[in-house]
Amino acid sequence: DVPLETIPKNRVVSITFSEPMDPTLVQGMNGPDSSFHHIRINTSVPVKGEWRVSNGYKTVEFFSSDPCGENSCGEVMYCLPAAGVNPFAYTVLIRAAHANIGSEIEWDSIYGTGVADLAGNLLDGDANGVEQATEDATGVVPTVEPFDQIKAAEKVPDNYYWSFFVEDRIDREPPSIKEISPDI
Repeated sequence: DVPLETIPKNRVVSITFSEPMDPTLVQGMNGPDSSFHHIRINTSVPVKGEWRVSNGYKTVEFFSSDPCGENSCGEVMYCLPAAGVNPFAYTVLIRAAHANIGSEIEWDSIYGTGVADLAGNLLDGDANGVEQATEDATGVVPTVEPFDQIKAAEKVPDNYYWSFFVEDRIDREPPSIKEISPDI
């Protein structure tokens, strides 16, 4: 087993897909009162914030709405919930769209039922090349209510999920240039 990564609470959670995703399906608010539930981030307390798309629709990042002090420029900094000496365990779930079973198009999805790319193709969450976003012949993928929580029944192919820890620490290390592309 690989130990779960532990990050500081002011880190941005980032998802990068292999191709552009439909921005109407991958960005929205996270929290108990949100109607957006295609990508969820959860811990033992409500996590309020927003998933925002960037990088030509290939990357989605989560920005917390919980203020936690000021950065080195004197601007308000926002952090993931974490308090005390024990790290908070987080889980993120990307819900794959439901398969359009009657379609002649391979990997065709039903719009609005989960994450899909710009062409409407299903997410291959386990990257095995097999469409598994269907639980049965009716095309039903389990989405367990309440939608702001992640239940074991949703941890199936082709939904994608992972876990990590957030500790009550703020990263104040200055950035440096790691790579330039294209080369000078």
